[in-house]
Amino acid sequence: MKPLVFEEVKIRWVILKANTLFTLKESLAYSLNNWGGLASTITYMLTYLVLLSAIFGRIKTLAGYNYSEILMLTLVSQFNFYLAWVWSIRNLDH
Repeated sequence: MKPLVFEEVKIRWVILKANTLFTLKESLAYSLNNWGGLASTITYMLTYLVLLSAIFGRIKTLAGYNYSEILMLTLVSQFNFYLAWVWSIRNLDH
């Protein structure tokens, strides 16, 4: 590879690192917002799990997925959402 390609990757890595650190510092600076976001996420996930338990208490599969597969899909989607949130969405406000 050309050295120019590595330089572009290095620049993008530095920007990504700075963006993540800025988001972390901002999140920790406003602790009430941090706790509010955590409470909101926990409430959402608890109601989601209650709904899944109610649905899968009556049936074994839904659209070909069982309870554990739905939980795995939820884990992947939540991980991707918060990863995108840390890297981009929070810093669009500024």
